[in-house]
Amino acid sequence: MFYRGLRGFGSCFGLGSGFYGGWFMPLMMGVILIATLVAVIFIMKKSRHTSMKNTYNASLEELKIEFAKGKLTEEEYLRKKRILRD
Repeated sequence: MFYRGLRGFGSCFGLGSGFYGGWFMPLMMGVILIATLVAVIFIMKKSRHTSMKNTYNASLEELKIEFAKGKLTEEEYLRKKRILRD
């Protein structure tokens, strides 16, 4: 009449004498939480790296335009380009 669970009374995923003594679900929730945190950190680092690279490229393009217009000497252009790279 009543389901006895995997080992004794209780539901299969319940507390007490259910599936693996009730430790399986908290363990799986911890694993899922850690995997989610790792994925979020990875995505944030990846997007930050991409945005920094785009900022560098935009600054370098502005510097090239200023040099092409003649507003910068070659020495100033090379010095500022070196500063942007570092």
